[in-house]
Amino acid sequence: MSESFQPSRPAVGASVAETDTITPPASSPEAAVNPRTGKPAGAGQAAVLLAAVSMPVLGAVLLAPSLPTISAAFASTPGADVLAVLILTVPALMIALLASLAGVIADKIGRKRLLAGALLLYSVAGVAPVFLDSLLAILATRAVLGVAEAAIFTCCVALMSDYFFGRRRTRLISLQSVVLGFSATVFVFVGGIAGAASWRTPFWIYSIAIVIALAVGLVAWRPAHEERSVSDSRPLEPLPLRPLLIPLGMTAFGGIVFYSIIVQLAYLMGGLGETSEAMIGLASAVTQLISGAASYSIRWLARFGVKRLLPTTFGISAVGLLMVWLAGSVPWLVVGAAITAAGAGVFLPTLLTWTLSSLAFHQRGRASGRWTSAVFLGQFASPLVVAGLGALVGARPTAMGVLGIVTVIAVVALWASLRRRQVASLL
Repeated sequence: MSESFQPSRPAVGASVAETDTITPPASSPEAAVNPRTGKPAGAGQAAVLLAAVSMPVLGAVLLAPSLPTISAAFASTPGADVLAVLILTVPALMIALLASLAGVIADKIGRKRLLAGALLLYSVAGVAPVFLDSLLAILATRAVLGVAEAAIFTCCVALMSDYFFGRRRTRLISLQSVVLGFSATVFVFVGGIAGAASWRTPFWIYSIAIVIALAVGLVAWRPAHEERSVSDSRPLEPLPLRPLLIPLGMTAFGGIVFYSIIVQLAYLMGGLGETSEAMIGLASAVTQLISGAASYSIRWLARFGVKRLLPTTFGISAVGLLMVWLAGSVPWLVVGAAITAAGAGVFLPTLLTWTLSSLAFHQRGRASGRWTSAVFLGQFASPLVVAGLGALVGARPTAMGVLGIVTVIAVVALWASLRRRQVASLL
């Protein structure tokens, strides 16, 4: 990697403004150079990382259509219904708990090595339930799958930031959000078709990670700074957490806001009399597509900067949540859900870019891990938060309205905090 692109190690506790040296000058190339071939990162590296980062989405949604069948297959197991749901959700919990540790390991042993190993572990753990006859054993393999996903997501995010700079990095991160949204729709469809044959059949699909691991070995490469960082026996400097408190805190909160729509939409539509699985699936697909389109638009919106984008897009999601609360018909409910998803489609990649843009190479793996932990912690906590609010206010739509009001308060607090700070550019 060209030496001119890399900052010196900042002092521990340095501010965002003091460490905002990752983005090269506008006249410089916006991709790192392979230290062995001299070629810059390009479409091949981007495609492999986008394919790999889709694997946690595969783990999250592939089995959703098969959950009732799995529960029925293990009806004699105490708590089969609860355990079947945990099969779907426990990987997200493992990501939230372990992504930060994965970031430390990535910074220490190298992103490419950890990513390839994690993809192989993912494939083994993903396919294992085909051969198991115990629901508890299957749940254990799902926990291992979540461990692998923590490393996969963290390494992919770090390598995207290692390989690309400036506008190319912003475009890739926005494209990542589009790919994740599209992948979720495709994987649910494929999982439903495969599950029609047998509840075990969808687990074979996890073997695709072996192919991606081979592609990582062929296409990805270790940046020059990683070569020196891994060979350096000195302990890593502590990650300066103070500049990351706001982006990581808002990421966790943003995860709660975004996944509240994903998780609750079917229940909210049912409350308004719409119980058709086809209509619910169509509404969910529409919100995902709108979120993806909004994410892709960050390539043009990034010029407005963090101080404008974050309060505005969180505010858009707050309006959507309030519309969900007040909706008296399914069409208005779906409109509110789509508005919420559109705001999230911009603020999540904005938060990711902001988190990484102010850090040196040897810090980005750990920061990627913390960001990943934050967003998946929000995903795991979202249904619990809505359920808790529902218990307090007595109804799920009102709980969504309360979450919208809390989001408005968060927007005001965020705006007040950012206007006093100097923050890194998104470009």
